[in-house]
Amino acid sequence: MTKFVKGLIMTLIGVIVAALNTTPVVWSVVIVTLIGTALVYTGKNAWFQSNSQQGKLELRDIFSALLIAAGTSVVSAVASIAGTGAIDWMLLLKTVSGVILSYLGTTVFTGNPVKK
Repeated sequence: MTKFVKGLIMTLIGVIVAALNTTPVVWSVVIVTLIGTALVYTGKNAWFQSNSQQGKLELRDIFSALLIAAGTSVVSAVASIAGTGAIDWMLLLKTVSGVILSYLGTTVFTGNPVKK
C-alpha cells in the first residue's frame, strides 16, 4: 500500500470519527464531506507532495495538512449547509482537527524511508 493510499485512508477515518461524534449523524453531510475530502487530498498530492523521511516532520508537511484542512472545511461547510441549512461549527472544528491530526500522524509514521 502506498503512502498516498495510507494517508487518504487515515484522513477519511478522521472525517468519519468527527462525524460520529455528532448527534444525530447526518449521513448526507458525511458522504459529501468524505467525497470532497478525498478530492481535496488527491488534488493536494497531485500538486503539492510531501516527501518527508519517516519519523521526521517538516514544514512542508504542516502546509500539506493545512491545505487539506482548508479544503475539507470548505467541503464540510457546504455539506452542512446542504444537509441542515446551517454550518455546524462544532462538527467543522472536529472534522478539521481530525484531518490535521490524522494527516500529520500518518506522514510522520509512514514517511519515505531513508535511502542509502
